[in-house]
Amino acid sequence: MQTTPMFIYHQRYRVISLDQENYHNRRYYLPYTRNLKAHRGTDNRILIEFVNQDQKPVSLLHKTFTLRILDEVGEELLLELPLEIINAERGQTRFLLSEQDLDSMEPGLKHFAIEQRTEIYSTPEDENEVPVLLDVFFEPVYVDDYAGARGQIDILDSVMPEFIKSKTLTIPDIAPAPDYTSSTIETDAVLQYTFQIKLDDYTGDIIVEGSTDTDGLWYSITESTHVLETATRGINTVGYHPFIRIRFADNTNGAIEEIIYR
Repeated sequence: MQTTPMFIYHQRYRVISLDQENYHNRRYYLPYTRNLKAHRGTDNRILIEFVNQDQKPVSLLHKTFTLRILDEVGEELLLELPLEIINAERGQTRFLLSEQDLDSMEPGLKHFAIEQRTEIYSTPEDENEVPVLLDVFFEPVYVDDYAGARGQIDILDSVMPEFIKSKTLTIPDIAPAPDYTSSTIETDAVLQYTFQIKLDDYTGDIIVEGSTDTDGLWYSITESTHVLETATRGINTVGYHPFIRIRFADNTNGAIEEIIYR
């Protein structure tokens, strides 16, 4: 019996935030900056940890953060959402990329950036005195050791299969006629196809045919007979057929309105 190890964990990403209370002469170098990964077809929860130039956790008191995801060239804003602070003293936050968020994004490498909003309050001299908001300012959060404020996130089709857009098979102008065929698909070694055929009061046979050569012998893959049928019928084919077409035989009534496949 074969065994395959599987892992359940949250992605953890470390970024550098300027610590307003403690300035450091030393510079903290991140050894490398890895890409975040988000998988379409499911929810993705990602942890973000904030440290200062001395690699110590930064307090997130009076701070809020906004994450933005940009397209591959950085010209279009795809998504904007707040980071949820889960432990302010240890500088820990997280965000959720939902299945719906990722449905609108094409797979591939995108950019992300985090903006920090900090509120500065007065220091009360008396314990009963209420702190006063003095200022609010915005800063970038750095993701690498060269003051870079833009990281990369890879949108992947790994949990769900990649979406394949349906294509159309054409029917000759002579249709409807007693016997005619659709246009031909060159399968490129694809082993499975799904067809949707829209029937309008159709009577006749529907034969999915295969061939090793468009000029050679055509053979039947699957056949069905229909009588005065108005419906959308699905047909699946499995197996290696270099070329596929659909033949409509003994057509005595009705018409084929549309054929799509993928």
